[in-house]
Amino acid sequence: MHAPALPPLLRRWPQGWDSIALAALLVAVAALLLAMRRQGMTGDEPRYLLYATSLIRHGTFTMPLEEWSPIHRALNGVPAAELPPSLNGGGPNGGTGPSHPVYIPALLSPFTLLTPQAPRLTTLAVGLAGLVAVHRLCRLAAGPRPAILAVAVAALTMPLMPYLHLFYMEAWIFSLTALAWWRLHTRPGLLAAALIAAIPLAHMRGSVVAATLYAFLLWPLLRAGNWRRLATLLIPGLIGLALLVALNLAIYGALTGPVNTARPPLPWAWAEVLPMQLFNVRHGLLAYAPIWILGAAALAAGAIRGAPLARQGLILLAVAAVTGVGVNPGEGWPGRFWVLSMPMLTLGLAHWIGKEKGIAMRLPGALLLLLTLLNTVLFFAGPNNFLDNRQSTVSYGVLFDGGVPFHLGLLLPVELNEADQRAMVARLLLGFAALFLLGVAAWLRPGWRLALPMALLILGGAELARVTNLPRTAYALETGNGAARIAFPTPQPLVALQIGDPRQMWHYDTDNRLDLQVTHPDGSVTRLAHLQARQLLHLRCLGSIAAVTVTSSTGLDMAAQAEYRLRLYRPASMLERLATRHRIGCGDHPKRNSP
Repeated sequence: MHAPALPPLLRRWPQGWDSIALAALLVAVAALLLAMRRQGMTGDEPRYLLYATSLIRHGTFTMPLEEWSPIHRALNGVPAAELPPSLNGGGPNGGTGPSHPVYIPALLSPFTLLTPQAPRLTTLAVGLAGLVAVHRLCRLAAGPRPAILAVAVAALTMPLMPYLHLFYMEAWIFSLTALAWWRLHTRPGLLAAALIAAIPLAHMRGSVVAATLYAFLLWPLLRAGNWRRLATLLIPGLIGLALLVALNLAIYGALTGPVNTARPPLPWAWAEVLPMQLFNVRHGLLAYAPIWILGAAALAAGAIRGAPLARQGLILLAVAAVTGVGVNPGEGWPGRFWVLSMPMLTLGLAHWIGKEKGIAMRLPGALLLLLTLLNTVLFFAGPNNFLDNRQSTVSYGVLFDGGVPFHLGLLLPVELNEADQRAMVARLLLGFAALFLLGVAAWLRPGWRLALPMALLILGGAELARVTNLPRTAYALETGNGAARIAFPTPQPLVALQIGDPRQMWHYDTDNRLDLQVTHPDGSVTRLAHLQARQLLHLRCLGSIAAVTVTSSTGLDMAAQAEYRLRLYRPASMLERLATRHRIGCGDHPKRNSP
């Protein structure tokens, strides 16, 4: 009796181990996302679902509220009180044009008759296909082990993880970019050209990345003078462009289609927008997934060494950063606009992992991955915590309250409109720039001499965020007439004061303002006036504090807010105490008034 023949993949073991590992990873990711607590339907997702469900039922991009409400309830658990704001005045019919991309919703529209979950399930399948393509690219560039490890990190961390099964367009442009780039290096033919042409149809934010990929496809033919082949591969691009222009003019009345407040920044705004999208408390990529600085560093180093995929990846990453990272990501999970860059950053991370030889070279990646995975754990425990990171970070607060000894959220800026916020961005830019440059050098010359400073820099950043929350017995709270006064029997140095409901948008709602009066042990006073109203007020570099009084000149009841929630963070970091003692990173603080 003969034993049954093994499947081809197992007969190739161990050569096919990474394909088996990839399949197991994809199954695990899908199971985790489908079995976890429900991610709230928010931001642009209700608009896309409304387009898809309305089009098949009514032939339009909207429907009556009584039809929409049960569909909303099936995904969000509660009925809808109103239709999502999905139309604007940009359409050719004077106010009936959709405000967001409709071509993928139109494609999925028939499936919504089966279940309202169909768009999310289809998006998950597309996202997993994109991960397969990224794995194949990474394997071409760095080998099987780095490829599977890098893809596992991408699939289980910010920014890709939250968007893999949400009906946003992020997973679609990620996967189309990855699939097109992979085909470009394996079978650079008509299918690769068609995939590239489809990227702008999914979302206009991917248009310039698509044009760059098309240039990569055609350049070898142009250099070789293969005009017949070049003309053949131009056909899908020209058809796609003509279709995009015709549809945009017909539906939106404009060549640019649904370009709204999420548009890419103009060149003179890059210096403001890009740092915010890297470090911002709500949407920052490196704020919640610092591991990706190694991906960028390894791409740059690989490009220096002449690795073809690394060179292309670095160009695509730069193009995606300046044309795909929009001004206003809106409601969503961290790093939304960086999902388009994930094929490139994952390739870079695979390059980095391929250079990790010995404990010293593995240490920077392990530390950054640990910080990144903290947010993965929090995401699976309570995914909607991240939606409350509006004017202060709720998610890092949950980790801190749960026993993590540092509060990284205290290091993150909200906007660039005040001196303390700009100082925070400057410190983060300086730290990550140093980490990036050290990473490039360490990749080019692996060894402990460069890897150890990287590890020390990471540990130093975490140490700066080490704080303690003052117990209620350490201060006295006095409230009245809309003001809150916190007095300390024993004067304290403070890093920050957190007050009120962090889910509220004080400043954006009504342009609320706060006034802060800090009293020092000698009776002198430091006043900070007309601050934008936020729940997190930074107090570092103000020295020892005997009392803090918070008022609002615009009528915000700070007494009620202090009674709702009050946190006082005292520095526990030796580095922080040393820095403030020598006024490092303090900027220009208001002078004290004599008692």
